[in-house]
Amino acid sequence: MHRRNESSARGIEVVELTTDLVSEGIAAYSGEFLYTRLSLQDCISILVMRQRGISEALTADREFTLAGVDVLMQAPSARR
Repeated sequence: MHRRNESSARGIEVVELTTDLVSEGIAAYSGEFLYTRLSLQDCISILVMRQRGISEALTADREFTLAGVDVLMQAPSARR
């Protein structure tokens, strides 16, 4: 029996990091995202987002736009 916890009731899902997901992430990291500054963690996050039809991320990492993700935060400007 699967019990919903308080987090999932609010629309938050914890995704298990499986060996298959890591393998897919490594393939994306060394393939589709090879010439970007996306980390392996970023690549895995993007793959999970794609699997779930999520197109927006609460991040300031502009590199996510290379994967077609809408970035919802703006990085602070560097102070001079």
